[in-house]
This record gives sequence, structure tokens and C-alpha cells, in this order.
Amino acid sequence: MSTAAAMSDPQPDNDPVAEDPRVLRSLERQRRHLQIVVAIVALGPVVAGLYGVVFGAALTGDRLGLSGDSHYRFLSGLYLGIGLLFWSTIPNIEAVGPRFRLLSLLVVIGGFSRLAGTGVTDTPPLHVLAALAGELAVAPILCFWQWRIARGYLVQEEKPAPRRKAPPPAPPPSPETPPAEARPAAPAHRPGPLVAPDDIPEPVPAPPPRAASGPAEPSPEPAPSLPQAPGRTP
Repeated sequence: MSTAAAMSDPQPDNDPVAEDPRVLRSLERQRRHLQIVVAIVALGPVVAGLYGVVFGAALTGDRLGLSGDSHYRFLSGLYLGIGLLFWSTIPNIEAVGPRFRLLSLLVVIGGFSRLAGTGVTDTPPLHVLAALAGELAVAPILCFWQWRIARGYLVQEEKPAPRRKAPPPAPPPSPETPPAEARPAAPAHRPGPLVAPDDIPEPVPAPPPRAASGPAEPSPEPAPSLPQAPGRTP
């Protein structure tokens, strides 16, 4: 292929995400895995928040006053709402990046607030340590996972359609056979004057028409000859 043909047909870029047809199947598989993980992880704040809203601080075994119980139920409601909002991102999890990042940020802020409280109190119990791990480790990992999947789908949508390669140019015609465009056109046939050949016989005249059928007319009788005088010759 000539250089001009190669320049007119650019090759696709070497981005593996844009070239490999298996990337889309991999993204679909990762998307399903992320949906399952988010559904399981968000179950914790939903259950704990709902329990705190209904029963107050009974889950921790601590007795709080009226103000402390009210504040505990309020925070449990926030915890419940965050879990439900995480569940709302599951159907189209690759297209809800801003919402997913905002929820993850709220969870991380809550985790740092909880971590700051461990420095002024005694050693936190096991369920508090598990909550800290989920808020400061699991939430950022899920946020990064969601961003990576969303970016992969975006690259697939913006990928240009593959272009077909131009067919190779036709070989030049041989010098013996001129191309069809260069061949002279055949002259148009024009009919000339008609010439009768010599071997055609002359036409025979048609016989005269016959008289109508009927009785035949008698032919006229010849006139009688006069007698001649003797001694004269005609």
C-alpha cells in the first residue's frame, strides 16, 4: 500500500481499553461484583440505624438521658439514610459517581470523628473498631472501585467506531490494452440509400380484369363484298 493510502487510513490508537473487546465483558463482571458488595456493606448501617431509631441506645447497653437518647436516635436516622442512599445507587452504579462519592465522603468524615473520640476515652469495644474499619477503609475502596468502573464505561462510549481499511489500489492497465476511457468510440451506423440487386427478376404485369359474367355479345358480321365489273381489276 502506498504512503498516501496509509496516511488517509489512520490506524486506531493503542489504548488497550479502546481496543480490547474483552474489556466490556470485564466491566460488566466488575459492575455486578460491586453491586453485590455495596448491597452487603450497606446492610450494616441500615440495620444498625433502624435499630437505633426504634430502640435508642439499647444496642450499646448504655443508659442515656433524654437529650442523649434524642441525639442518639437522630444520628441513627442519619446512619439509616446513608445506608438506604447507598442501596439506591445499586441499579445504575456506574452512572451515579457524584452521589456515590458524596456518600463516601460523609462516611469518612464520620469515621474520623469516631477516631478522634477514641483518644479521649477508653479502648473502644470490638463493634466500634469494626465500624471504624468500614468507615475509613471500606468506604474509600468502594468509592475508588466505582470511579474506575465508571471511567471504563465512559471510555467505551467515547471510543470512535472502527474504520474500514481502504481497498488496495487497482493495478495500472497494461500498455497493450488501453483503458476503456481512452478507447475510441465505434462510429454510429447510419442507413444508406437502398440499391436493388441485379438478380431480382422484373415484376410481371397483372392480367387485365375480366368482364362481368353474362351472355356473350354476338360478334359483328362482316359486310358483304360488292361484285366487280368484268375486265376491271382492282
